[in-house]
Amino acid sequence: MLHMRVRKQRSDLIDMTGRRFGRLTVLSYVDNKRWRVRCDCGVIKDVNGVSLRRGDIVSCGCYHRECLATNNLRHGAARAGAATPTYRSWQKMIGRCHSKSASALKNYGGRGICVCKRWRGRNGFVHFLADMGPRPTDRTIDRINNNRNYTPSNCRWSTRSEQQSNRRVNRKFTVNGITRTLEAWAALLGTQPNVIGRRLDRNWDVRRALTTPPLHVGGYSVKLRRESKIKQQNAHQPTTPFTSRSAKILRATSAR
Repeated sequence: MLHMRVRKQRSDLIDMTGRRFGRLTVLSYVDNKRWRVRCDCGVIKDVNGVSLRRGDIVSCGCYHRECLATNNLRHGAARAGAATPTYRSWQKMIGRCHSKSASALKNYGGRGICVCKRWRGRNGFVHFLADMGPRPTDRTIDRINNNRNYTPSNCRWSTRSEQQSNRRVNRKFTVNGITRTLEAWAALLGTQPNVIGRRLDRNWDVRRALTTPPLHVGGYSVKLRRESKIKQQNAHQPTTPFTSRSAKILRATSAR
């Protein structure tokens, strides 16, 4: 005698038969919170009822594929194997500011530099292209003020030489009427350009940034620097504190 297996419905089950969720129409209950649905495109599949009610599932997958195709064709710059120079510049800009795996993150996102919301997200490139226009030949994206974010008002397409002159180490600062690049000031005062650069990024006053002794110089801690000074004094080699030495150099420079 054959016994037919009868599927029992749970008494606390919310009956969704006949209801529509996006492109899906519920046909019947299956088991274990799964429901059989038919998509408008004709595909029948089983899906999770909770995900269905929350709106996580709205089609058999055809809607997602259509969205991807639309995004790729919206501006025509991101088709497989044919990304335009403008699109690549936009991708790299986003990466160095917001990707943890980017090698240049420490010089951009690590310093608090970010890309404006208008240039990010689903329509980010569309807005970027509208604001900046196509990337000209032999030019790349450049920030006018290197301490500010990537925004329409702070970005331009620049040549390599223009970008080099706009680097932090090549920016010029005037102290006591003398104008030098950051790198030149660092060489004159015997410190590292990146030390002064980080201070200026934190909105330090120029004179303070130049004359404040660094906590670490050449890998030596403050304690080791003090021990080095004691050794020099014992060897009858008088030393001058960094701040005083810097101030003397600045005064001597202005007197020339």
